[in-house]
Amino acid sequence: MKKVVLTSSKPKEAPHPAEVKRVPASVSAVELLPSYVMVTSNETNYELDRENLRKVGMVLNCRLTSSSAVLDYIRHNSIKTIVLDSAVSGCHIHELVFQIRKYLRGTPMNLIVISDTSDEGFVIDTITAGCTGFIIRPYTLETLTRHARVKQEADAICINEEVLAEGQSQLHAGNYAAAIEGFEEIVAGNTNDEHDEARKYFDLGNQFLMERKFGKAIVAFNKALRMNHLFIKAYEGLAESYKGKGDLKNCQLYLQKAADEYARMDNFADVKRIFAKITKYDIHAPNAYNTLGIELRHKKMYVEAIHAYINALKLTPKDENIYYNLAKAQMFSKRFSDALSSIRECLFLNENHSEALELYKFFTKVEWLDDKNARLEKNVESLHQA
Repeated sequence: MKKVVLTSSKPKEAPHPAEVKRVPASVSAVELLPSYVMVTSNETNYELDRENLRKVGMVLNCRLTSSSAVLDYIRHNSIKTIVLDSAVSGCHIHELVFQIRKYLRGTPMNLIVISDTSDEGFVIDTITAGCTGFIIRPYTLETLTRHARVKQEADAICINEEVLAEGQSQLHAGNYAAAIEGFEEIVAGNTNDEHDEARKYFDLGNQFLMERKFGKAIVAFNKALRMNHLFIKAYEGLAESYKGKGDLKNCQLYLQKAADEYARMDNFADVKRIFAKITKYDIHAPNAYNTLGIELRHKKMYVEAIHAYINALKLTPKDENIYYNLAKAQMFSKRFSDALSSIRECLFLNENHSEALELYKFFTKVEWLDDKNARLEKNVESLHQA
């Protein structure tokens, strides 16, 4: 589908003053999001969307025009709703949505995207990044109102969020047994792949994307994000509670679970923080990103696996097994030169790594000890298919 090219103006970066608007009698103020920040570098879209949002009873807090301004704003201000135009300077809109979600670490936030383009790839990228609403221009006020309504239903996730808050309160008070009971109630259904609710919703979101049911995909992905955040905080709470009781074995167990979940969210800073705690108890503890890479490779998601292994090497750069795993993922994604380079790194760290020695010979038709700089066999495609 043809993409719409926008001509962006360059408005001043300073936020516009907050505008207090009367809520129309036909709209319930309780049901609507109270105020919002608008992000757009297109003056025409700004004027149009601001007026339409006013008509449905929403109050403008301020306007920003760039991705850097948005990220700086959320670091210093609390806001429940951001309305993002597809015309934002600094980066692609799906990258900005992802960065906002990553910074907030699961804190609830309504991210409504209003777009001039309905290009399928753009829509899918933005939905999977974590927006809570996606509106395509031209739109009706009914569509805008539907995306602006706050979902008040007391679902299982809301209940578990309350349990989490109570567990954290018990932990801070030193009531470790009570805290453990609350946290374990949250993670009880997350003990294996069959009962992993967050993954279930993530997979459901992907299914809806394939069926082009974008509204349902948005709901599913955001439930997955909320549940994933709950599990992470519960695992960290369990680790701290068991540490308070002097049970370091269970402390390490739940730190590892938290690190694994952070890796699935691709939150490297938190993986690194948790991994530092884990290695205090076990220097040979599993690298969460390596575990994720293996999982993704088995699912034939080779590009994602490569990304995970590269992050794994940032945590443990001297681990020859990660280089070997990386080489296999690169081989299956037909990046043969990169795979050979990774095998060399593996063998430089451990020249007795038997699987790596076999793969090196498979690529070069020579032994590692005979020629450590051997070139890749010319007919690599047939080697890969063999």
